[in-house]
Amino acid sequence: LESDVKGVHVFLHDSFFAAVYATNILMRAADIMITKPSELAFYPVPKLFIQRVGKHEAWGAIHGSEIGDGTLETSSDASLRQALRLLIEDDDLIKLYCGNILRNKAAGFYDGAYHAVQYALERAKAFKR
Repeated sequence: LESDVKGVHVFLHDSFFAAVYATNILMRAADIMITKPSELAFYPVPKLFIQRVGKHEAWGAIHGSEIGDGTLETSSDASLRQALRLLIEDDDLIKLYCGNILRNKAAGFYDGAYHAVQYALERAKAFKR
């Protein structure tokens, strides 16, 4: 993105692929992503986790809070408002999350997809022999 983006923006897509593509591009300009604790829990952007849809999604919020780049799951309106207020009015959480994202990146936490592709290419090359 080449210019400043201001305000709150919500994107809703009927197509899963359009939603993923938009997220991949727009998260670069995001100060924080508000999302359910799904696959987006593994994106390197500060996250506020809203209530999960499926039981399996609980682990996304747990993972995000353990590695320090997101909140715990906010399972009520009151906890959501409290977390949002803390993120807006105080800058210490955003600084903490961003610092943890940089440390996590240096440690390779966000490189799983790269490793999966590398492994698949190596297996394909070995299979051709």
